[in-house]
Amino acid sequence: MTLENLLDLNALQILKHRYLRAVDTHDWELMNTLFADDASVWFGNGAYSFTGRNKIMEFYRTLVGPSFISNHVAVHPEVEFKDNGTASGVWRLVDTVHFLEDCPAVTHRTIKAGDQLNGAGYYYDEYIKIAGEWKIKSTGYVRIYEQHEAAAGRNASLKAEPALGRRA
Repeated sequence: MTLENLLDLNALQILKHRYLRAVDTHDWELMNTLFADDASVWFGNGAYSFTGRNKIMEFYRTLVGPSFISNHVAVHPEVEFKDNGTASGVWRLVDTVHFLEDCPAVTHRTIKAGDQLNGAGYYYDEYIKIAGEWKIKSTGYVRIYEQHEAAAGRNASLKAEPALGRRA
């Protein structure tokens, strides 16, 4: 691995972690800077698929509202660099999502206020270097498991602090 590859690997790790922070803190201005214009996303094994930065941002603003409180962790990157300023990456994903309100935007399950989703899987990403800066060209994940915990029968109280982690 070359020094340039090591620097690029560090840049891609920062890019992925900024992406996760943007999701969890609902920082859509930051999120908007992370994607290539013609990027694509696919989640829920393709149930939620969008192409183009504007469509992607519309999806996030719709699904990930103030009542969607999440914690996403991606670790163990396996990155492969290609000769044409592109790279691919596989990341281990673990996430928890708390829903403070019913969420009809989630179409693969019925989500009620107080419910929680826990899951794990792998992100599969493609990256492109544009004007010297790495951008997400494609991202999506395949679940190993997803556990839905209904609010009934458990303590579902949660105080949301959606601006936590943002700089003033």
